[in-house]
Amino acid sequence: MCGIVGIVGKSNVNQALYDGLTVLQHRGQDAAGIVTSHDGRLFLRKDNGLVRDVFQQRHMQRLVGHMGIGHVRYPTAGSSSSAEAQPFYVNSPYGITLAHNGNLTNVEQLAKEIYESDLRHVNTNSDSEVLLNVFAHELAQRGQLQPTEEDVFAAVSDVHKRCRGGYAVVAMITGYGIVGFRDPNGIRPIVFGQRHTDEGVEYMIASESVSLDVLGFTLIRDLAPGEAVYITEDGKLFTRQCAENPRYSPCIFEHVYLARPDSIMDGISVYKARLRMGEKLAEKIQRERPGHDIDVVIPIPDTSRTSALELANHLGVKFREGFVKNRYIGRTFIMPGQAARKKSVRQKLNAIELEFRGKNVMLVDDSIVRGTTCKQIIQMAREAGAKNVYFCSAAPAVRYPNVYGIDMPSAHELIAHNRTTEEVCELIGADWLVYQDLPDLIEAVSGSKKIKIDNSTVRYSTASTSPAMSTRPTWTRSSRRATTPPRPSPRRSARSSTCTITKSRHARLGFGGGIEVRVMTQEWQAGRLDSDLEGVGFDTLAVRAGQHRTPEGEHSEALFPTSSYVFRTAADAAARFAGEVPGNVYSRYTNPTVRAFEERIAALEGAEQAVATASGMSAILAIVMSLCSGGDHVLVSRSVFGSTISLFEKYLKRFGVEVDYVALSDLDAWQAACRPTTKLLFVESPSNPWPSWWISTPWRRSPTRMARCWRWTTASAPRRCSSR
Repeated sequence: MCGIVGIVGKSNVNQALYDGLTVLQHRGQDAAGIVTSHDGRLFLRKDNGLVRDVFQQRHMQRLVGHMGIGHVRYPTAGSSSSAEAQPFYVNSPYGITLAHNGNLTNVEQLAKEIYESDLRHVNTNSDSEVLLNVFAHELAQRGQLQPTEEDVFAAVSDVHKRCRGGYAVVAMITGYGIVGFRDPNGIRPIVFGQRHTDEGVEYMIASESVSLDVLGFTLIRDLAPGEAVYITEDGKLFTRQCAENPRYSPCIFEHVYLARPDSIMDGISVYKARLRMGEKLAEKIQRERPGHDIDVVIPIPDTSRTSALELANHLGVKFREGFVKNRYIGRTFIMPGQAARKKSVRQKLNAIELEFRGKNVMLVDDSIVRGTTCKQIIQMAREAGAKNVYFCSAAPAVRYPNVYGIDMPSAHELIAHNRTTEEVCELIGADWLVYQDLPDLIEAVSGSKKIKIDNSTVRYSTASTSPAMSTRPTWTRSSRRATTPPRPSPRRSARSSTCTITKSRHARLGFGGGIEVRVMTQEWQAGRLDSDLEGVGFDTLAVRAGQHRTPEGEHSEALFPTSSYVFRTAADAAARFAGEVPGNVYSRYTNPTVRAFEERIAALEGAEQAVATASGMSAILAIVMSLCSGGDHVLVSRSVFGSTISLFEKYLKRFGVEVDYVALSDLDAWQAACRPTTKLLFVESPSNPWPSWWISTPWRRSPTRMARCWRWTTASAPRRCSSR
């Protein structure tokens, strides 16, 4: 999420650009930049920091010219270096500067093409610089000394063909004009308007309509998905649809959190959308707990205030401001690190004890993403004397990453990923947790426009990137996969060393980003290939299940021999090692290759998850320790390895586990040897495969657990164990 602005005026535009960026400061607090054009020369100032800190009087005086663009940055790709502050500049052709809001999902492919085919150099890790070079190359292909609107629109059309992802762009062609364009799915917002002056009409392009309002510009309209607007230096305006198959799929999180409430996006009032979110939440609470005991509704400043007020009105309970916000602390969601987010919560908010003491409090927030903020706020409410603390989210559970320009890079950072509402409630320390339902959110945001939503399940979106070229495509709603939702990836608990495999259950659909409902999945974020493997044959599962692709787009799965991992910052590493942020820390615990193997085994078994161990003996020990206690009885086949017998006889009997041995094929002997305390039937095949008749026997459905183990003939291969 970033903020962009561009102005073609009749006088110096430096102050107007500054004011426009100040209004858009909520969209990015990491860096700011302005570039202006005068007499064929460019004047640029950009650096890390807020708008008021980056631009001093001496800087403003140098930013001369009647045409310019500006940007406020919130890093979602690249790094936080001041070198990646925008706008970016490239000298050929014409001298072009560009500012970008969004994220390209095929940036690796584009960067390679730019170097190898376009013969251009990219100096940073920013996808915005890649986008600039793509646009510059396509414009240069026109071969014109003086570009016309036809050349500009043709270049934008070619950009749409090459780039994937969400992007809203404003670019200035030195001495000629400013162009703004929106991705073919309309994911990121962009508007344009005009202002009449004594010297003539001035035009402005911006991320949100509120920026136009403050500067006295009249909103003309939003750019349609795939559309471009070109404003020449002398004030002529041209628009054109530049995409072949545009579709309307804007990011719904704009209305939930990102945008200012006084903005109008695609004809929808953000303020009214948030009011309707509160109404829908109230209706859900009345359905689930008609006799609720809520004493007071308290918003978590600032975004949730609108929804909380309407929620309280519909429930007929008091609305109170229970937290005082420090206005000089930035928005925690867009801070560039988890440690910074956690530290800033207590600095940002302070509870008013009077509103909490002895009351059942319903706290309302716009969303729960990482859980960083709400957990500490709930603790603050308890410390202020609240009797019970309930928590309400105006958005559904965010379970999967949004890769189109919002800082949700990893599913493991999302507190709701692979967790139920009850589990999230326990983690954040609330007494009751209420999430907005996704259909209700869609209705709240679409309002009277009643935007059409396809059927209620998911399919792979052609609007996203090719799996072979990107690590982060998306899911959108469709009717195709009604019975084959994506499989959630395994989530290990404290007992992750066990080999227990549970029955398969359908994955819960996640809240993603789009009025057309973009549901992000961890599987496709990693380039996963097995999302459509439900119901295919065993051989296909054995080859494809659990397979991932890296950004290199390899056909065969990659191996990860690494023992350790890289962390963005020392604080990120500390949080990862402390268990505060999920993720890889050391290959002894988690490794992508092992995880792929486990997912493949789970797919072959038709189960949800599997856990691999380093040796056959550790797998056997893990099974017995997870299923048996002192006094339990285990029946073991006589056809097992000697080391397995040693484990049962020398070690497990010391802990009170009783063991008897029977012939593998004598079913009567198995039945006769069973006791009320028998917890495990253990079968190991040291030489022969598992007999097919065993699977079909009534023992398969016995309450007594059955275990089976294979030792793979290749000594270096993992040994696999599962429990039924």
